[in-house]
Amino acid sequence: MAAPDLDIRRTAYLFVRFHGDAAAERARMIAERMHSKGDHEGADTWLRIIVAIGELGEPKYPLSPEIEALRAPRRSSRATPIERRDRPKR
Repeated sequence: MAAPDLDIRRTAYLFVRFHGDAAAERARMIAERMHSKGDHEGADTWLRIIVAIGELGEPKYPLSPEIEALRAPRRSSRATPIERRDRPKR
């Protein structure tokens, strides 16, 4: 059963909000993975999502802080030697 157009558009919108410029490429990777595993209906759904991503164009609103934090590179919680050096002594 094919996914409704509204679900395709919602998924495309959220994918762009979360992945930004890489949304279409990541959706393509998912479609290829599904196709290689024999899930042709799932691959077709992701191809529809890729088309919808292209129709969305540039995001009109900035990413929410929560999503931007998820997209930011992870930083180790351990202090670097310079940060340790700059800490006040107790």
